[in-house]
Amino acid sequence: MDNFTEKTKNINKSIDAIYADIISNESERTTLSSMLNSTKGTRLFLVLCRFLALCAFVLVILAAFIKSGSLLTLELLRSYALPFLILALISDRLLRKYRIANEQLAFINNRGEKLSAALRQLKADRDTLLDGNDVVCREYVPIQKAERSKHGGNTVFAVVLVLLCGIWASGIFFPYGYNRISTAEGISEVVINDEAVGENEAGDVSNTTSIEESTNNDKKAVTLPGVLSEAAISNKKKQLEFTWNYNFSKWTQTMEISQRSYEYYKNRRRSMNSMDYRVYVEDASDDAFISDLADSMCKNGSESGYNEFQQLELMVSFVQGLNYMQDISQDGDVDEYPKYPVETLYDGGGDCEDTAILLASLLRARGYGVALIKLPDHMAVGIKGSVDSGAGSYYELDSERYYYIETTSENHPIGEIPEEYKGVAAEVLVIN
Repeated sequence: MDNFTEKTKNINKSIDAIYADIISNESERTTLSSMLNSTKGTRLFLVLCRFLALCAFVLVILAAFIKSGSLLTLELLRSYALPFLILALISDRLLRKYRIANEQLAFINNRGEKLSAALRQLKADRDTLLDGNDVVCREYVPIQKAERSKHGGNTVFAVVLVLLCGIWASGIFFPYGYNRISTAEGISEVVINDEAVGENEAGDVSNTTSIEESTNNDKKAVTLPGVLSEAAISNKKKQLEFTWNYNFSKWTQTMEISQRSYEYYKNRRRSMNSMDYRVYVEDASDDAFISDLADSMCKNGSESGYNEFQQLELMVSFVQGLNYMQDISQDGDVDEYPKYPVETLYDGGGDCEDTAILLASLLRARGYGVALIKLPDHMAVGIKGSVDSGAGSYYELDSERYYYIETTSENHPIGEIPEEYKGVAAEVLVIN
């Protein structure tokens, strides 16, 4: 009798414990289900953000591959791809608590089924005992809260996110795409690219001559695409004459640019995005005009007995001899903006980015590999040099050397960087 009483008491105690755990389990299930149901919109939004960010990340890389044949560059990763990757990681991390909640809900549902099965077994044991049959008492172990799924990796995620954000932010303040500047002495030979030149018109260039003689080529009328305003349809042409010194001789370059041409470029949309400075060099509508200008100077340099490098220096000295002037808006205020080469020539000069764009255009027209060197509050030109050449100051990008050319200082040697820019980080914008 004592054994029967003791077994009955133990079975009833276990049944009571199971009922308490069932109630607790159901309460947790209700709470989690309610939370997940109330956050459906938030979860859908985060899932969509993660999906779109990952798609954008992949598309940026594919676009770079299609456009340039280079799958990844540090500049591309920092400027465009990294923000999408960071957004995808953050949205995925915000979804983490909902993933854990779903896993906990699945665990609770499974635990509920086990509790129900245990309750049925204990009730069956009690009925067997009441029928006068002996049973083996089953020991019930209360549910364990610690059995829920747990996710680690908080520290690793934080370190990765801080690292990625640091790379992105540091790239904004300290642009990539450069190496430290070489301080070797001498000037290197320059490698020529076989790059095609465009076939459009923007004005007329006369032959460049030394001080002894000056001749003019036939002048060509400019035909430009698009619709121009009434103020821009005048066929009046501005006669331009530039003089500068090179190699102990005074040189003269004459040309004429129509008002129509000038207005066409002056009224074009501007972009201050640093990546877009290349647009002003690569624009095809003035290729023929720039090519004529570059060919004219090199032809007359050749007729004066100059070798290829001296002809190059002649073009550089032409740009260096232009007036330095700030960009002025139509209201007469200082208004910083990049100019197209035709504007710089028509105005008789410009600031550092204007003359750098002009020189890069002239060098590109002659087939040289060229880049714009974007320094803090300054811009210069880089010309592609051979790896085994003598040296000057250069930037290295994708195993290519771009030797520094200053455009705002008269007769400044190629490969010589001003003291204030030595060792300063620069962005190298290679021209196509």
